[in-house]
Order: sequence, then structure tokens, then C-alpha cells
Amino acid sequence: MCNRWYMVARISTIAFQGVDVQSIDVQVQISNGLPAFTIVGHILLLFTLCISYPAQAQDLVTDKELSQIYQSGDLEKMRTFADAGNTKAQMWMGMMFQHKANYQEAMNWYSLAGNKGEAWAISQAARLHERGLGTPINKAAAAEWYKKGAEFGHANHQTNYAWALMRGEGVEKNEDKAFEWLSKAAEQKDSLAYLYLAEIYSNDTTSKRDAIKSYAYAKMFENHPIDDSDTASIKDAIRIQNSMKKEMTKDQLQAANKLVEELDSK
Repeated sequence: MCNRWYMVARISTIAFQGVDVQSIDVQVQISNGLPAFTIVGHILLLFTLCISYPAQAQDLVTDKELSQIYQSGDLEKMRTFADAGNTKAQMWMGMMFQHKANYQEAMNWYSLAGNKGEAWAISQAARLHERGLGTPINKAAAAEWYKKGAEFGHANHQTNYAWALMRGEGVEKNEDKAFEWLSKAAEQKDSLAYLYLAEIYSNDTTSKRDAIKSYAYAKMFENHPIDDSDTASIKDAIRIQNSMKKEMTKDQLQAANKLVEELDSK
């Protein structure tokens, strides 16, 4: 169907800059050999250095406090909150064990948090299965985690699950379902979903071919790329636009640009 579906997939992760915790999108180039990860964007979440911690597990604890506990490496303090059912603490526990290369224990904690909808834990659980860390490589299990994230409404997981459906990667190939999930992700302004939809609409071998929509979604990706440094994907979006322009009338091009405005305003 779409001839560049191999392009990229994306997961969510985090990193630290000094005492600041950052939420990061990671773009994964899909090709033969080992995956290559590129940090492509972040949102900075500041928290203070001086924090008083709750004495008991049932007391409230903030995400900032949990981040501080993580940075201090206090596994037992984190476990107190994780055992009490705090989803964020369970996610952090997974990360702490992953840093120790104890992938099986990390998977246990990611699973607890992921089953309750924690997006980052879902990404990591899928990644461990994809790379065979603490478990044999299991594409089906990874796809199932992306499906779970998609059903929880996480746009990036909707796109990743669509990618798996498109390729038949760990799940039965189903281009129609992939299209449905991409549409849901695009409604949430997921950039990569824009590009994949542009490719689908540009494909002249399917009933979904639509030059106006293909141009519009390619333009949306150009306007809102995952990262400005991802020049290859941006060039793909421009290539699609130029190709669609050649077959559109002036009125159709106006309709395409109007659709871009409508998509941008949602």
C-alpha cells in the first residue's frame, strides 16, 4: 500500500537535565539491524530540590517528589509508594530496575503501570519485547502493548499500533484498521500520523486515494514535524505535496489548503 511505511516509529521516554526531568519523544528508524534511537523533542518539567517526603504510603505524593526519589536512587522509598498502588511510582520502579539491567523485574512494574494506562510504561513494555530484553523477542506482545495504549487513547500508541497493523508486525495485517487508528491519532494532532495518512491517501492502488487529503496531511506534517532536524521525513512530506499538486486543479488546491486550515484549527 504505502511504499515508505518502513520510515519511523516512535516511543516515549524521559531524561534528566540537572535536576529537571524531561518527557521525550523518541523517533526510531526502522531498518535492518539494531534500532537507532534519536531524541527529537522534549517538555521540561521543573521540580524543587528541597522536598519533604510523606511518612506513610497512603499519604499523597506528587510526581515531582517521585522524580526526586528516583534521582536519589532510593529504591525502597519508591517501592513504598509503588506497592501502595501509585501508578507513577510503579513506572519509576520499572525504570530503576531497567537501569540495573534487571529487565524481568522492570517488565513486572511496567506491566502494573501500563495496565492502568501509564503511557510511558506501555512504551517501555513494548520496547522490551521488541528488543528481547528480559524476554525473547516477541513482536506479538509488543503489538499487544501498543494496542492497549491505543485503546487508552494515547495518540503515539495509536500510530505505533497502526504501523504494526500496516506491516503485519506481531499482528495480522489489516490496512483498514491501521487507517482507523491513524485517523484517531491525527485527530489528536499526532505528527507521524499525518505523514502516514498522507502516504495512504497518495497511493493510487487503493480506494482511499485522495489528492486533496494527501496534500493536506503532508502539509500538516511539514508544518508540525516531530522535530525540525528530521529533514528526511520533512522532504517526504514536501515530495507528496508536489506530487499531488501536479494532478490537482486550482480549485482542488484551494480546497486542500482550506482543509489544512481546518485541521490546524481543531
